[in-house]
Amino acid sequence: MPQSKKHEKVRFEYTDGQDYRLVHATGAQGGMTPTGLVKFDLYSEFGLSPEYEEFQLTPDGKLASKLSEDGVGDTLYVKRELQVGVVMSPKDAHQLGLWLLERAKQAKEASDAATASQMKQEEG
Repeated sequence: MPQSKKHEKVRFEYTDGQDYRLVHATGAQGGMTPTGLVKFDLYSEFGLSPEYEEFQLTPDGKLASKLSEDGVGDTLYVKRELQVGVVMSPKDAHQLGLWLLERAKQAKEASDAATASQMKQEEG
């Protein structure tokens, strides 16, 4: 009986799934499911647009001063629009967290280097 060959490397090929979409996220919220999985939603956060604005018109029909706006007051209203939900095992969530931290570190280092380079160019 032939022995199975031991592979020295592995290649992952990526394709977009039928429902793939790119989403913008400003945050995430979630927690544990009753079955012990990690569930989180990515959301985009933004201020709410007023339902209406009312302006005084000048005699020639141009906008003058704003008279009123729906939703203006002491309370700041922020909408969090859920973009996508993710469910994964705690082990996979941990790996994702490590991966995200490493990408964030790389992005910060690149940003810091670009800022330092820009400052150096401005000095010289």
